[in-house]
Amino acid sequence: LYSLYEIAGFTDGTIPGHDWYDTFMNDAASMQRYNINISGGNNRVKYLVNAGYLHQNSLIDAEKNDNYNPALKLHRFNILANVDVTLHRYLNCFLNTNVTIDRMNQGYNGTGDIMNSIYQMAPTVPGPVTEDGKVITTEYNEYPTYGLINRSGYSHRTGINLNVAYGMNLDLGFLAKGLSVKGIVGYEANYDGTIYGSTDYARYAANGNGLFGTHTTLPLSLSKTANMRYFINFQGFVNYNRTFGEKHEVDAFISYFNENMMKNGDLPYDRLSLMGHLKYGYGSRYYIQGDFTYDGTEQFKPGNRFKFFPTVSAAWVVSNESFLKDSDWLSFLKVRASAGWLGNDQISATRFLYATDVRYQLQGYLLSNYYAAQTVEGMQGNPYIHYEKSFQQNYGIDITLLNSLSFTFDYWNVKQTNMAIQDNSISSAQGIASNYLPFENLGKMNNKGFDVELSYTKKLKCGLNMTFRGNMGYNKNEVIDVKELNRTTSGYYYPYRKTGYSAGQQFGYLIDYSNGNGYYNSQEEIDKSGLRFSGASPRPGDFIYKDLNNDGNIDERDQAPMDKAQTLPTIAYGGSIQLEYRNFDLYVQLQGVSGTAAYYSGCGIFDNSYQGVYTDLHRNAWTAERYAANEEISYPALTTGNSSSLQSNEFFYSKNNYLRVKNVVLGYTLPKRWSSKLKLEKMRFYISGANLLTTSSLKFDNLDPEQYAYTAYPIYRTFNIGLNLNF
Repeated sequence: LYSLYEIAGFTDGTIPGHDWYDTFMNDAASMQRYNINISGGNNRVKYLVNAGYLHQNSLIDAEKNDNYNPALKLHRFNILANVDVTLHRYLNCFLNTNVTIDRMNQGYNGTGDIMNSIYQMAPTVPGPVTEDGKVITTEYNEYPTYGLINRSGYSHRTGINLNVAYGMNLDLGFLAKGLSVKGIVGYEANYDGTIYGSTDYARYAANGNGLFGTHTTLPLSLSKTANMRYFINFQGFVNYNRTFGEKHEVDAFISYFNENMMKNGDLPYDRLSLMGHLKYGYGSRYYIQGDFTYDGTEQFKPGNRFKFFPTVSAAWVVSNESFLKDSDWLSFLKVRASAGWLGNDQISATRFLYATDVRYQLQGYLLSNYYAAQTVEGMQGNPYIHYEKSFQQNYGIDITLLNSLSFTFDYWNVKQTNMAIQDNSISSAQGIASNYLPFENLGKMNNKGFDVELSYTKKLKCGLNMTFRGNMGYNKNEVIDVKELNRTTSGYYYPYRKTGYSAGQQFGYLIDYSNGNGYYNSQEEIDKSGLRFSGASPRPGDFIYKDLNNDGNIDERDQAPMDKAQTLPTIAYGGSIQLEYRNFDLYVQLQGVSGTAAYYSGCGIFDNSYQGVYTDLHRNAWTAERYAANEEISYPALTTGNSSSLQSNEFFYSKNNYLRVKNVVLGYTLPKRWSSKLKLEKMRFYISGANLLTTSSLKFDNLDPEQYAYTAYPIYRTFNIGLNLNF
């Protein structure tokens, strides 16, 4: 794109360069949060009121103009109010309300478009505006970043969420000891509306003189979108909770649940459920419990809408046995087990899968005489579709030693059956496109793993209180059968893409390193391979892919499962440290995952994005000179076009295990004698930080392990200075 003169000028600085990320992204943005809690009451009425306000700015640098403000700002108001009233010695009621209002202002374009445009702008482009305010662009970028942020218009979003719950509890102890009834009515309403002000603006060539393209400055054009949704539900309980003598405990209830939901004028969503619970305990040692749900949904055809799902569990509190009850070292020991069936009716974004999707659609003018229509048949219905089922087991143990060290372990196993899937084991030659096949209860999948929690609490004589907590979860899932097409006869080395693997397993080409570096180092080497290639043919400097099925072709039949590249990480873990010494307190929280990998692509990873976007990853790309000099090579030969190296392959998969310092809080509480002089019950200062430090196994620099693109809006590292006042 550039002449030798321009390259030389850019190198020696006579032609200025720009760091557009630094130009349009602030290093920090301010955030303010205020909360107030008021509680009180008497023996008849108790109340709690919480009000909060949050104001947050953006890292994107925007400029306010005379017509509108495109700056990204969030204002959030929330009010929570709870009231409990004792109407009679046997009757009490409560009313809980929670309202959240969001007001978000930003430019007309979203953060994704803005982040992408930053990387599209070459650093050699002058600007972003001339001295008299003209927006500069080039033939390779119709939408320059400055214009996207400041000259395209604005959007103003209002989101309102209302939650209300009203309930009454009647103690029927005067009829039977331990008997009570309870009813709760819940209501939730959501509104989300946005006003858009869109416009266009003139672009100018790099010298700021000639107009670029056909864009002209336009007045604001206003439009609006709105979405609404509400939930209303009722829950009724008959409870019975009683202890007989010193050894027998009974806890039971029967409950009815009814929910109705409506959104954007759709047909209502209705669900019913009858639930039951019975637990019996003997001598504070032996417990057995049974639960059931009898669920109903309108998702299925009459006859399949109701299903019974039972569960049973048992526990033994060993530490309450006579031979351990007076033990000094054992504070608590319980073993437990549970098993049961659960159901799922939320099986697809498409509703009423029992009915074939037949629609009447207008198709335009027929022979210029009249406006025609036709009946279109879409997804096929299955009148026999019903609940997905899962058989769930859990076995656990809880131990506390010396009133300080606690340990909890759970092993769980979930066998999912009757999963609603489309049967792709048959060819589409049968006459129905694969995406129009009916859903059937044919899928099977297993999930198993364990969870461990450990905590230690100690108070030292010097006055230091310490609490350490740690947890880890291990998960292994396997797709048993989803009626996937067996591709063995088509020459696939791995005939399945889902069956036998974890959910979300990803595939790619394996790189052949048998020549020493895994790249074709000459055209002669490509010719000698004798291979044929699907898609782009390799050039010198491109990856060598393994021909797994030995058919002389490199195509998707040779793709292999990438290690750990699946939907869920194998291990998730975390921990915290809490210290209190005199008036100081410190809290540190850690979070991490392991056994996970992902495929990375796009701008900043692939070199051919836009007109070529290069990062440190590309500095040691393959060249004939670098190869001849035996220098380090860590990326295939660069291109601004297509390349066989940019297909899904193991190079662009990376483990993304990480450990993050999630939260750190350091506080100081003013001594009581000082705060009382200020008419305060308590006064505490604190500083805190979130996402302060992350270590990762990711092989691509300058990426957060929880994001998969350089153009993603960055995850904040947040610092807070706070003050708590208790009156």
